[in-house]
Amino acid sequence: MTMTIAISMVGLGLLVAAEQGSPDSGGLSDVVQVVELPSSTPGGGHGAAVAISGNLAVVGRPFDVDTSGPVGGAVDVYQRIAGEATLEGLPWSWEFLCRLAPSVPIAGSRFGSAVDIDGATVVVGSWSDDRAGVNAGVAWVFTIPESPGGVVTSDALLAPVGQMEGDYVGWDVAIDGDVIVVGGWGADIQSIDDHAGAAWVFEREDGVFLERATLTAGPHVEAAARFGSSVAIESGLIVVGEPKRSSGGAVYLFADSDGEWPLIQQIENPEGHAGDEFGAAVCIGHSRIDQSPQGMAVGAPGDGELGALAGAVWFAGKDPTWPLNYRYGTYSQGDAGHFVLAAWDEILAADSGYDHWKSKDYFGAKFHNVVLIDGQGP
Repeated sequence: MTMTIAISMVGLGLLVAAEQGSPDSGGLSDVVQVVELPSSTPGGGHGAAVAISGNLAVVGRPFDVDTSGPVGGAVDVYQRIAGEATLEGLPWSWEFLCRLAPSVPIAGSRFGSAVDIDGATVVVGSWSDDRAGVNAGVAWVFTIPESPGGVVTSDALLAPVGQMEGDYVGWDVAIDGDVIVVGGWGADIQSIDDHAGAAWVFEREDGVFLERATLTAGPHVEAAARFGSSVAIESGLIVVGEPKRSSGGAVYLFADSDGEWPLIQQIENPEGHAGDEFGAAVCIGHSRIDQSPQGMAVGAPGDGELGALAGAVWFAGKDPTWPLNYRYGTYSQGDAGHFVLAAWDEILAADSGYDHWKSKDYFGAKFHNVVLIDGQGP
């Protein structure tokens, strides 16, 4: 199986695709393709978020504008096209397929700041959408047709019941099959303006996504902790990050139980250093044998143990209470946007069962994202 690693560079208009080598090959192969932004718009933020499913890749452009006026962002879809093998490269390439946009765009909504895809279904975060109030935020759902035109629009909008301004709904999004998770770190839980944060679960029924559950830190709720800053879902397990907790961050695990999503575990920053932002990014790995969740990675871009903003990634295995097995960090200052590449190699070498990692933007500094995503080659 081929692992595809995409590295997005905000503002540079590039999507860099590389192939994951075998665990004993010593690391990544050479870059196989640089996907340049079609019809480039300066300052569009191309690559602020990226995700892959099969032969489709989606790339966010949350600062995109149109010559006729602001559109509040866009998402480009690329398709992997099989070709003939050559001595110089792999037998496939990425080609632009279509662009995604809301049916009624709003200027400055940051549409495309978070993206995820499963099959032909795409979910897009738009945390600055003001339809329900300033920075209330929403998420959008798209179905990519077999033969899309230039622009695919959608009016399928996900907004939790009772949302308010400043909720930042859509800060992060995740999808697995018929279930979508949307994070909103600004939601008030115990008091007005506490910004403790929440995440919402939507489930597809008869082709429509309906709100099913609201996730919070439960008995661990803390004001300004920003629960919902990161979300991941895989095979009945949801992980939600809370990077601004006073302990330096935490993550929360929720398990599907007949349509309910009870909290089953909280994992706090193991080092307890304020500012580590443990939980700023989360991802789940599953077994290639039965697809069950078997591992988890948690980003801590503020970790400064090895240098200012060097960052770290913690890995946990399902054993059975998700203990943090080991930590990976960089060895130079300001490298928070790069260290996770080596961590990917390390986890694959450590256990071949961890072969399906998905991570969202922001392992490192803002606008300096390195994003690892899964994909199977032809």
